[in-house]
Amino acid sequence: MFQNYQSVSKWLRVLRDFAGIVVASNYMAAEYRRHGFEVHLVGLPAAPVRNSADTPKRNLPPDQSGPIRLFFMGRMYDYKGGLTLLDALPFLRARLQRTIHLAFAGDGPERGRWEAHGKSIVRGDTGIELKFAGWLSGADLTKVMEASDLLVLPSLYPEPFGLVGLEAGACGLPTVAFNVGGISDWLVEGVNGHLAPGSPPTAQGLAEAISRCVVDQAHFANLRDRAYKSLERFTMARHLEKLETCFRLLLR
Repeated sequence: MFQNYQSVSKWLRVLRDFAGIVVASNYMAAEYRRHGFEVHLVGLPAAPVRNSADTPKRNLPPDQSGPIRLFFMGRMYDYKGGLTLLDALPFLRARLQRTIHLAFAGDGPERGRWEAHGKSIVRGDTGIELKFAGWLSGADLTKVMEASDLLVLPSLYPEPFGLVGLEAGACGLPTVAFNVGGISDWLVEGVNGHLAPGSPPTAQGLAEAISRCVVDQAHFANLRDRAYKSLERFTMARHLEKLETCFRLLLR
């Protein structure tokens, strides 16, 4: 802890030499302003938005006729919430009475522990299926996302932004996440997904947020459409416009 304190103190001293700090989310802006820095909020650019006619379409199967397909993408560290996501699956099964498929794309030091915990959950419920695919990219990643119903972003720590949610939105994939850090800058409750309470984050709260996405077919279809259209707020053009405004202010 003392080494972390020294490291952060040194970093803060370095930052004092800069005219301003550019950040991606309101959460990060508030953190730096607490230390007296001048902060410029510019967001982050996501994947280009295609014509709305090309919005990916996929409907949920009718009740009881097919699985709910969940997707996790990212580094596998304890603070990324993989164990909490796995613990949410039995709650979700009891609530929906549907088969649950969960695919993990990514890797990290916690992968072995997540896989072992997942196996113990699957042994207790044959209606839960898990797949650990490792890192995916390009066409392989797109294929898995387009075959999924929801991205689940179960981070327990305050994500600075959470760009992966917007990347999933490019495939018409809504997101469920804990309301921590900068996630609420792009994930709007009931619009392009649902937020689970983040203080504290719990497996049951996450399961309830996932359930709210998929219990109604019409609501799910709206979430998918608005997840795709939410990228319009985070284009490269808007990002560059904000950066140019920031540069003009600092140069003046």
